[in-house]
Formats: sequence, structure tokens, C-alpha cells
Amino acid sequence: MGNGVTVGAVPPNGVVGRRVNGSSGMSGLNGKSWVEYGAIDDAIIEKMKDDEDDAVRLQGAKELNQAVKDMPDLSPLMPQMRLFLNFLDSALDERNPSAVLLVLEIHSRLTEGLRARLKPHLRTLVASVLGRCTADEPTVVRAEAMKTMR
Repeated sequence: MGNGVTVGAVPPNGVVGRRVNGSSGMSGLNGKSWVEYGAIDDAIIEKMKDDEDDAVRLQGAKELNQAVKDMPDLSPLMPQMRLFLNFLDSALDERNPSAVLLVLEIHSRLTEGLRARLKPHLRTLVASVLGRCTADEPTVVRAEAMKTMR
């Protein structure tokens, strides 16, 4: 790829992440050598998977949102986009509306940054986002979900 990052398909052993060789130039990695979904620091994903602490999950959502915003090119996410969207869908089940809003912002960034390249994943994306448009969701969450679909 030229930036020191090894790129490839999902390995047959089911590992979703990949090793980063040398200095990757990817922001948010803080010297880490393993990334999830093609470009996301594994420590961020681990925070979002923390079942015990809502504050840790919220911090993970903030860091993931910032990491995606800081990516000048979202292409590294493409080989594992379906898996990444599934992960984001599960993150939308969060109890904390602030975390849900951050994940919806990530969806917006993906749709803006990838446009036509996201077309094969539209069914997953639309189902995930529209699921946040129910009357049970806070108004601010429904509004952000509708903004994402624009």
C-alpha cells in the first residue's frame, strides 16, 4: 500500500485485525502494531466491547468517532466494511444516547467519505440506522439517524 500497512483479505482463521508494519502514518495508533477492521486501533474496539463500564464504552465511542474523522482516506476500511458495519450496528444497541449519537456520526462519515463504494453495504447500513428511528429512541437520536440517511 506504500504507507507501511499490510493489506489483505480476511484471513481464513477469522482474525479481523491486521498487523501494521513499520510507521504507518495512521493517526490514533499511538505506536500500536495491531489494527481492527483495517485501520482502527484495537484498544478502541476493546473499550467499546467493555460490558462492565458504560463510561469506558462511551470513551471508546468518542475515540472511534475521532479516529474515523481523522482518517483522510477511508479505503483501508473497505476490505472489512461488512464486519465493521455489523460491529457499529451492535454498538447502536448501547443504552447511552451519547454513545449512540457518536456511532451515528461514524455512519454519516462513512456515507460521506465512501459514497458509491458503500453501495454493496447499503442494506446493512440502512437497516442499522433506520432501527434508531423508533419512538422508543430519544428525539436527538432519531434526528441524527434521519440526518445520516440524507
